[in-house]
Amino acid sequence: MKLAKAATLAVVASLAMGNATSAAAQADDGVSDPTWLDAAISSYLDAPISTDYGVITPTDQIGATCNGHCGGSHTRYNGLFETRCPHCCEPTWYVEANVLFLNRTRPRVFKIVEDQNQSSPAPPRGQRQSLLTTGRLRFGYEWGPGITLGRRLGPCRGISLTYFGIPQWDAGTALSSTDVPANLSMPFDSNYTSDFNGATNVAVTYTSQLHSFEANYLVSHGPILTGLIGFRYLNLDEEFDYRSTDDGETSDYLIDTANSLVGCQFGGIVDRQVNDRFGWNFDLKAGLYVNISRQRTWLGDDDNTVVLRDYVVDEGELAFLGQISLGLVYRLTACATLTAGYQIAWLDGVALAPEQLDFTTTAASGQTLNDDGNVFFDGGYVGLGITR
Repeated sequence: MKLAKAATLAVVASLAMGNATSAAAQADDGVSDPTWLDAAISSYLDAPISTDYGVITPTDQIGATCNGHCGGSHTRYNGLFETRCPHCCEPTWYVEANVLFLNRTRPRVFKIVEDQNQSSPAPPRGQRQSLLTTGRLRFGYEWGPGITLGRRLGPCRGISLTYFGIPQWDAGTALSSTDVPANLSMPFDSNYTSDFNGATNVAVTYTSQLHSFEANYLVSHGPILTGLIGFRYLNLDEEFDYRSTDDGETSDYLIDTANSLVGCQFGGIVDRQVNDRFGWNFDLKAGLYVNISRQRTWLGDDDNTVVLRDYVVDEGELAFLGQISLGLVYRLTACATLTAGYQIAWLDGVALAPEQLDFTTTAASGQTLNDDGNVFFDGGYVGLGITR
């Protein structure tokens, strides 16, 4: 798995750095014509403008060119290097605000409630018939904000800061016993607790939140392709609560996990304008990260008056994050765009809360950290972009 992560990153890094090196060598070959810049500033007016390139109108400037830079004369199309905003080649600011709707996959499926009353013959504890699994914990689509602030430093280079996040996903399930005596038991391998054996009711809740911050340096190569290299911090926090009620007493098995990923990413952006109004873009990013993960386990019994487990475990491990997005762009004005698209992300090497459940009953139970979890995110986004 670690070799696969490294190979994937190497391919993306090679693409990004190859384009960046080629473009950087051409970025300082010249500057834009000052006459053109004067005309560009005047494009906010409705009247035609006389320039060295002839008489043009604001509509014409939407497709104007910046001669000779970034690998040839080409139209400035996308928000950073090929902006159709009239500030063709001088440094510009741009901002894009999005609303994201993302789903995420459930954890690995395994048994969390078994039938204590199973007989003929009765298997050992932990090996009895399953009544409930983590497969019932399904997340839905949740919304969150996304914002990018960028600065084009010249014809072919720029920097950008991006944040996106989902404040909270929620999943949950519950089960009530119809047997007498009650038969809902957590699959511990021995008679370890009172409230988790032969319970009448079980309720499980699972929450998760995601926050991502990144800073990128971008280099354009030609009218379509942009390479990037950057720094990224990603935070994935989760909470899992298994609540069991037996004879009027309720106890909890609580697990919290936190993942803090820090590392470098590489990638590329492909932008293509179909006509004066419509375009599309494709983004690819990937990186290897150091994941500082933590899990806290707390297990109570006898109406939470007895504490059986209370442990905190920290660990550092290598993690991988890959992200792909495909978007459509509609140009409202020379400097404003509407965007909509679909994105997916794969996160591997993280600690997920349900996967910390430990059904063994030794002195070391609950004191390990499983950070081999993976999560797949996918969903759409809509937004507005402004270039100045």
